[in-house]
Amino acid sequence: MVNNLKDKLIQNISKVENSKDGLLAFSLTFFFIMFLRNFLEHFSNGSTFRLDNILHFNLSFLYLSMQITAILVIFLKEDPKKIGKVVLVFFSILLLPPIVDLIWSQGEGLTMTYYVPNIHQDLFKKYLTFWGSYEGSGATIGIKTEVLVGVISVFTYSLLKNVSLLKSAFLALLIYSSIFLFGMTPFVWKFFLSIFSLNYKINDQYFSFFYSLGLLPIFGFLFYKYNSKLILALIKDLRLERIFHYLLMFFLGTFCGNFLGEKAFSWSIDTWSKMVFFPISIFFACLFSIVINNIYDFDIDKISNKLRPLITKDIELNTYKKVGTLSLFLSFFYSSLLGFEWLFFNILFTGLYFIYSSPPLRLKRIPFLSKFILSSASIIMIYSGYFLIESNLKIDFDLVWPLFISFGLILNFIDLKDTEGDSKEGIKTLPIIFGEWWGKRIIGLFFLVSYPLSFLWFKKIFPVSPYFLPLFALAGLIQYCLIVRDNYDERPIFYLHLTGLSFFLIWHIF
Repeated sequence: MVNNLKDKLIQNISKVENSKDGLLAFSLTFFFIMFLRNFLEHFSNGSTFRLDNILHFNLSFLYLSMQITAILVIFLKEDPKKIGKVVLVFFSILLLPPIVDLIWSQGEGLTMTYYVPNIHQDLFKKYLTFWGSYEGSGATIGIKTEVLVGVISVFTYSLLKNVSLLKSAFLALLIYSSIFLFGMTPFVWKFFLSIFSLNYKINDQYFSFFYSLGLLPIFGFLFYKYNSKLILALIKDLRLERIFHYLLMFFLGTFCGNFLGEKAFSWSIDTWSKMVFFPISIFFACLFSIVINNIYDFDIDKISNKLRPLITKDIELNTYKKVGTLSLFLSFFYSSLLGFEWLFFNILFTGLYFIYSSPPLRLKRIPFLSKFILSSASIIMIYSGYFLIESNLKIDFDLVWPLFISFGLILNFIDLKDTEGDSKEGIKTLPIIFGEWWGKRIIGLFFLVSYPLSFLWFKKIFPVSPYFLPLFALAGLIQYCLIVRDNYDERPIFYLHLTGLSFFLIWHIF
């Protein structure tokens, strides 16, 4: 009888693991289960249907499920996709706590909460005694039932994978410990804030910040275990110099807001969250833009950029499109956590890059105008940084237009490495219109003039020592030399731009 039960369990688990249904179907099932839990918890726990409340709860469920998936992948050395399917199906037990609590309390419901600083004590004792006794808040009988079922199920799943009894027991204990730590999230959040010298505060939005941030390394690990070749190909093609340029523009805008606006920079959870999550969203926006650019520049890259993942066939086109779609979703998600204004900035930034690279407009084909589209993307990032401090966009226009023109001119240097491919595709860039020799010198001249003028631009924002003028001029001259040299490489140009501006800003902050 025991063997028959074992065989039946193995057979059913195998059906789930090897199901022909994709992860999307399992994810949607999990998604709808979460909302059903939200609905039931309203009656058992008195929780609300506010967006911030629902988002917090659902992100916590997603975080816990992915945390358990990662532990099982590490411990059982199984395919993340197979284990992910099992975990997502098994998380139907999310419905247990509110149902059990309602039955136990005869319809009154029980208040389930995290363990919270200054309210709950003796956490180690609670850990040793399986959540301890219920005292009006904390782990209810429904939560304990859910955890017990989960731990026993993990223990059984491990045994069915031919893991020894002792190791299976250890895995079950590890899962219980991770769930208990999850129940202590406010304590973890308080410790996390202390690292950044931030005062402890707690609300639904902050919980969403915590789980959204925690999901990034977990998802990164799971995707790497699932397809390391794909992840390494994406990392290799990231073009970090350009990403860091836009992030630096965001922090330049913050810098301007501090010196030009009516408000001074104030270190708080809200400030920290914007300085963390908006750059994360821009990173994914850049990844989306890279994917789109590579797809529509395929013929150009076959000539000028032969190491692109589509050219080397490290990534299939259909897979690459899925990466782009996921990147766009994550980009909009992380910016929307901060509020509509930040989603709006992100949409502007992403949209500019899209119309630059993609049909039907594909404005990169139009000389001069194309680089002013990219210049606009830089200006948007500066405005978003300014908005972080001032909550408005009232930057003096006399400060905006010089940047817009300067970026629109000097950004032509990014076309120098693609001259051969652009020429065959009929894309008119400065090196093609004037020839490579003259094109380099014209673009180099833009740098030579713009760098000293940028010194005057900074003087309008805050007092700058005149000793910096020759340094700016020297940097412009170095950039000119890097552009006109025979063995052209754009990376040193980016490195000088990024390090020079970063050190200059840091110098005037401290």
